[in-house]
Amino acid sequence: MLDEEAAERLSNRPVSGGRTEPGSPPGPKVFISYRREDTAAHAGRLYDAMVARFGGGNVFMDVDMAPGVDFVERITEAVAGTHVLIVVMGPRWATVADEQGRPRIADPEDFVRLEVETALKRPDVTPIPVLVAGARVPNRDDLPPEVQSITRRNAIELSDGRWGYDVGRLIAALDRLLADISSPERSSRTEESASVDASQASGENAPTPTVAAIPSIEAKRTAARGSRRTWLQWALIGAVLTIALVVAIALLTRGGGANGSNEDTDYEALLKLLPANIRPTCRDDPETRWMITDAEATAQALCGSPNSDYYLTYGLWPSSLQAHDWLSRARDPGTVDCRRSTTEAIKNILPRATTGCEDKVEADDNGGEGIGIWWNEDGSRVAAWFFWPNHDQDAALMQWKTVVTAP
Repeated sequence: MLDEEAAERLSNRPVSGGRTEPGSPPGPKVFISYRREDTAAHAGRLYDAMVARFGGGNVFMDVDMAPGVDFVERITEAVAGTHVLIVVMGPRWATVADEQGRPRIADPEDFVRLEVETALKRPDVTPIPVLVAGARVPNRDDLPPEVQSITRRNAIELSDGRWGYDVGRLIAALDRLLADISSPERSSRTEESASVDASQASGENAPTPTVAAIPSIEAKRTAARGSRRTWLQWALIGAVLTIALVVAIALLTRGGGANGSNEDTDYEALLKLLPANIRPTCRDDPETRWMITDAEATAQALCGSPNSDYYLTYGLWPSSLQAHDWLSRARDPGTVDCRRSTTEAIKNILPRATTGCEDKVEADDNGGEGIGIWWNEDGSRVAAWFFWPNHDQDAALMQWKTVVTAP
C-alpha cells in the first residue's frame, strides 16, 4: 500500500523514469531521489539545473505508475535504466517517520530506500549523496544494512548561499564521471539507432542520416581532378608517412614489441599520473597484481620502500567510471568505519576525491589487522589503496598524508 509521501510524489510531478524508449534523447541518464517532506524544494531546483545541462529526456525525478503496476518492480526498472542516482539528503532524510512513528527508511517498501538499494546493487549505476539544508551524511548504524554503504560514498554539499557555484561543481563532477557514456561517437551511434527504431515502430520510413552526406558521382569526379597536385604536395605526404612510420616503430620498440606491449604502456601511463614524490619508489611487482586479476585494472604499481611499515598500491582502469566503481566495492569484510574525525581529515586533504577509511578488526586471507584508506580523484582513472598494519588511526593518517601530498 502506498503511503502519503509515495502518493504525493506520484501525483505532483509527472516526470517519468526508466529504460530509454525508442526515439528518446541519447546521453547519460540521471535519476534524482528525494523525500518530499524533507527536500522537495531543493530537489525541484536541482532537477531544473540537471535538465538545463543534460536535457529533459535524460533526467528523471518521480516515477510514473499506471494503476495496478507493481511499484517495487517499476522503481527497480527505473533506477536500473539510469547511470547516476543523485540522493538528495536533508536533515531528516533518515528520520522522517510514517503514521506509526517508525522511520520510513526502515520499511523495505519505502520508495527512497528502494531507489538507493537498487542503485547500490548495480555496478552500472553510481549513487551520489547530495547534502542540502545543512544536512550531514547519516550515521551508518541508523540505516538498514541494505543501504548502509551509501554512507561510504563521497557526498557533495549544495549550500543555499552558494547554490549556483555548488551545483556547477556537481555538474562538472558528473561530466567527468559520465565522459565515456556521453562521448560524441557513442551518442551519434545511439541517436542514429534510436531514430531508426522510432521510424520502424511508427511505420514510417527512416529519415536520411544527416551526420555524413553521401557525395555524388560528379562531386567525386571533381575531387579526383582536384587531387592532381604538384610534386611538392606529394613529397610532403611522403614525408608525413615516413615520420609516422618512424614514430610507430619507436613506440613498438619501447613497448617491447607486439607481445605484452599494452601492459608496459599502461604501467608507464599509470606512473605519469602518480604524485612526483611517489614515482621513484614504485615498481611493477608480478606478485602484486590483484587489481588487475580481480578488479579489471589495466596496470598496478606497488609503491614505497620494501622496508616500509605501510602497504601502498595504485591501479589504472580503462575509465574513471570503472575506477570509481571499484572503489565503491573496495571495503574488506570484517571491518568497521574509522572515526569521524579521521574520515573528515581525509576528505579535507582530498576534497575532490571519493575516499574511504576502514579499521580491519579481523585478519583473513587478504591480510592482517590494521587501517585501510582508499581514494579516487574525481574524473581520474587511477584509484589507490593504503594499509597501515595496526589500529593507530592517527599514525596511519600521518603516514598517509606524506603519500598523497607531493612536495
